[in-house]
Amino acid sequence: MRLITKEPAVDAPDSGRLLSAKPIARTFADIAHALAEPTVGTELQLRQALELLRRLVAHDRCALLEALPGRSQRLTLLSELCFEGQPVLEQRMNRWLQLLREHAAAGGGPNGPELRGSLPCREYVTIPLVGLDQVIGLLFVGRVAPAAFDEEDLSLVSVVAAQLAAHLVARWLWEEAAQRTRDLEASQRRLAFLTEVGALLVSSLDYETTLQRVAQLTVPQFADWCTVDLVAEDGTIQSAAVIVHAGPEKEALVREMLHRSLPGEDPPMSAAQVIATGKPIVVTQLPEALRTPRNAELAALIRRLAPTSWIIASLLVRGQILGALTFARSEWNSPYSADDLTLAEELARRAAMAIENARLYQGAQGAIRLRDRFLSIASHELKTPLTTIQGYADLLARREGRQETADPRQQRAIEMIQAEAVRLQNLIDLLLDGSRLHTDQLQIEPAPMDLAALVRRYVEQVRPTLEHHILTQALPAEPVLVAGDQIRLEQVVQNLISNAIKYSPDGGPITVRLERQSRIVALMVSDRGIGVPAEKLSSLFQPFYRADNARARHIHGVGLGLAVVKEIVTRHGGTIAVESREGEGTTFTVFLPLLPET
Repeated sequence: MRLITKEPAVDAPDSGRLLSAKPIARTFADIAHALAEPTVGTELQLRQALELLRRLVAHDRCALLEALPGRSQRLTLLSELCFEGQPVLEQRMNRWLQLLREHAAAGGGPNGPELRGSLPCREYVTIPLVGLDQVIGLLFVGRVAPAAFDEEDLSLVSVVAAQLAAHLVARWLWEEAAQRTRDLEASQRRLAFLTEVGALLVSSLDYETTLQRVAQLTVPQFADWCTVDLVAEDGTIQSAAVIVHAGPEKEALVREMLHRSLPGEDPPMSAAQVIATGKPIVVTQLPEALRTPRNAELAALIRRLAPTSWIIASLLVRGQILGALTFARSEWNSPYSADDLTLAEELARRAAMAIENARLYQGAQGAIRLRDRFLSIASHELKTPLTTIQGYADLLARREGRQETADPRQQRAIEMIQAEAVRLQNLIDLLLDGSRLHTDQLQIEPAPMDLAALVRRYVEQVRPTLEHHILTQALPAEPVLVAGDQIRLEQVVQNLISNAIKYSPDGGPITVRLERQSRIVALMVSDRGIGVPAEKLSSLFQPFYRADNARARHIHGVGLGLAVVKEIVTRHGGTIAVESREGEGTTFTVFLPLLPET
């Protein structure tokens, strides 16, 4: 800043003293008050302080120069008062300072003739302003006439210099605190923005939705427009696969601009280099080649979109570059900075993870659909030959039964064929139900039914076939009415009891209980088999999951039964729970809503 006041020169005594009998302390107090006045700006504060200095020491000109922290080799003029002659130029003061350093290095004093000639003053005083353990500025006081400054002059100027130094230090500290506050607020805004972006990116695993959302989340908060370039499976670059502009009507213009090549160069804002190297590109101002392009159509597009700055960051995840994100700002927005690059790279990192997750999910869903289609086709194709096997096995059993002298070995073989055919039929039905779980085709046709009767009938049907297990039941005598699908709930009972038998390979008791609990009924099936490790309980109802201890005991199964059971129970408005201790046994409990009493 430069403040200039021209006034008639004041005749002063040789000593240069203006206040010999006046209270000097009052002038120092006025200077302190001027520097502390909060209602005026720094410019006026410094001017008033320098004007008050003339009350203490007669002079023709004075100047206050600042040396920014860490840059004490260069002075910046803060304020200047000139009562005679022309103002002191900032460059002239810096030249004088350079001569002063050179003269001091040669062993000369600060008042040599060559130094006096560099400034428009015959006599002058220069007092360094010291603060924060360094020189932070310089107070210059000069006289055109050859009237020397005495020791008292120097003392008075030194006190004012100390006041000015304290003021500059206070201003620097305040500005530093204000800047830190601004930086903290900006960091908090960036963190909040990243948190919001991260939450929204993981809210969907749909690939196309994720791609669109990646670009949408940054416009207009971080960019005026954003584009996503992707690397295809064959390595080619799908340029601008997604474009989002703050003004949707301009998205077509962005696409057209990005596909217009300059002679011998890539299209404007090309991501090819970033995808090839993985290193980001920051452009802080529009390149000369794009300011006045020779292509008239490209020039028209640039005028309409007015790009001035952009950042291109790679979409990198697990060492693989999926593509690149381009953030662009137009002329009505501030250009990007180094801080913006840090934020852009973090956005790209999170976006890359979201895109990769969506790709993996898309691939997994495709694999699941293929698997379910295979299971469905295979199950249906197996049913035809299985029906034939079962038919001929039954025919052989009837013929064998009509013979007076049946061969025991042949009878056992036929019974084994029948039993394995039934087991295979159950497995096929289970596979079909497993495929229906993912295609949402597991049908439930509820109707009023007696759950106690269903359980009693199945228990009595299974009990005679057991050799090493004791199956007991504790069921109410009166009907237990629920709205259920008879076939599906029988499947639940059958699976739970079969599991209890299968996972108790050494035999033992199996208990089936049915209890009313307010408005629900609890069906409990308990065994004393191998149990389930505590850390594996949460995974029991996942499709195709089997506990490690079951595999170690070579107990056969595909891990679909409990998944199907849970789905059937859920579709009946119920829940299923499990309690188990490894080596001690397991209890499954199914909770179903009772029919309201009429």
